[in-house]
Amino acid sequence: MSRYFPSGWSAVAKEWDGLCSYTGPHGGNKALCNVPSNTHSWRDARQTPKFMCGKVEGVSCTKTKLVNPAYSACKASSIWGGDPIGRSHGLGRLGSSQAWSARHNRKGEWWQIDAGSTKPIVGVRTQGRHGGTSNQRVTAYKVTVSKDGSSWEDVDGGKVFKANIANSHTTVDNRFAKPVLARYVRLIVESWAHHVSMRAALDEGQDCS
Repeated sequence: MSRYFPSGWSAVAKEWDGLCSYTGPHGGNKALCNVPSNTHSWRDARQTPKFMCGKVEGVSCTKTKLVNPAYSACKASSIWGGDPIGRSHGLGRLGSSQAWSARHNRKGEWWQIDAGSTKPIVGVRTQGRHGGTSNQRVTAYKVTVSKDGSSWEDVDGGKVFKANIANSHTTVDNRFAKPVLARYVRLIVESWAHHVSMRAALDEGQDCS
């Protein structure tokens, strides 16, 4: 098995040589084994030293916690009037006195939240703009997540979530098909009414297994 390890791992590889790596049960207590001679034969798990590789179906959480961090944990693709995050058109936290309003009315504008550390995120909550007379709001968005802020993944296969379809003041709670482990969550605008404006927060899973 040592040929499967990168250079510098020879000591680790030596410890693994001759072990049977089982991929899962088959026919009672049988498992697919990669030794001897890398034959991938079905063997009894009691016949040889072994370790088991199992498929994790997903995380399940019984409770949720609202994550609505300070503006130092938020970013935006652009802000109307060049306002800074946390002031005037940069007030994108859930329940704020205004909203985040993008400089451009176009798909792809985004609001990003840093949860502080990698956590099971189960959904997001949004509102439109508070105040004003035009009922500015985001009506649909996609969600991407990241653990390091560099590599991003689509949530639910790039699903478009419905947001504030009719009213900017209503809090719309969207849950993911399953929790995702992430630190950074980015809400990417798909459609809007009057202007791209949004307030947002996260739902963190609690009591997860």
